[in-house]
Amino acid sequence: MRKIEEDACRAFWGGRVFCRDNTQVTVDGDEVTMFLHGSKIARRYGIRVEIQDGGYQSRTTKSRLNAVLSELGMMIQQKQYEWRLYRVVQDSISPPRTFPSDEWVVVVEGTPTEQLAATARKVL
Repeated sequence: MRKIEEDACRAFWGGRVFCRDNTQVTVDGDEVTMFLHGSKIARRYGIRVEIQDGGYQSRTTKSRLNAVLSELGMMIQQKQYEWRLYRVVQDSISPPRTFPSDEWVVVVEGTPTEQLAATARKVL
């Protein structure tokens, strides 16, 4: 992970403002948003986390999103020009889900207790 991604992710998850080069994190009340070249690529409200490619499925966009997703045990990989979203659980990778271009994808939703229960069900 690049230094700018580490710092941007720390700000995103910590709810702090960040701005360097082409990457920015803003805080507006409970909403924390990450921008790349002025396009929204990640946002969170409490426990709800959503991501999108901002209309550009570039290496840089994927790298920034993977930095955010790494905290959730998830990643985006590309196969045959198509982005796919994976969840990593105890060194195994879940079946992928196609990542649509320029649409918000909810990656985490619910209360922490609901998330813990859902994760336990997947592991068992």
